[in-house]
Amino acid sequence: MEWTFISGMADLVAAFGVIGSLIFVGFQMRQSNVGLRLASVQSQTTMFQGTVSQLANTADMAEVVWQGYQDIDKLEGASRLRFDVAVNSVFRAGQSIHCEWQHGVYDDELFAGISIGMENFATRPGARVVWKDRRDQCTPEFQKFVEECFAKGNQRTWEPWWDTQNAG
Repeated sequence: MEWTFISGMADLVAAFGVIGSLIFVGFQMRQSNVGLRLASVQSQTTMFQGTVSQLANTADMAEVVWQGYQDIDKLEGASRLRFDVAVNSVFRAGQSIHCEWQHGVYDDELFAGISIGMENFATRPGARVVWKDRRDQCTPEFQKFVEECFAKGNQRTWEPWWDTQNAG
């Protein structure tokens, strides 16, 4: 009888050990997932910032983007191509972040700031032209998001804060 009791106690201690180990593994997996999510957010944010910064990384490119924003029809040849590729890159980077937000990687607060930036960008006249030409390259969910940005942007007039020529 005594050996049966000792054996039962050993089984009980082993069961508690297994349960404790499973809890520990679950905690470690959760911590790992949090770390992966934060790394993903950092990576996507850095990629988005790099994509956007290409719009003004040289005076020549900044001029192409400025002209494209205002009146895309004034751009010809290589300048039009550069503008189209740059704007499409921003839309694609935005789509990547939007997808991660849909899957819970980005929280609503962080995505709200990015969303406003995309709204400001997407509603520029030249960006709208590129969007119409390239929207079919994006997911239906992102297409809906950009169309909602357009709807919000239609309620504003865009006067760039850096335009000192018109400052009075």
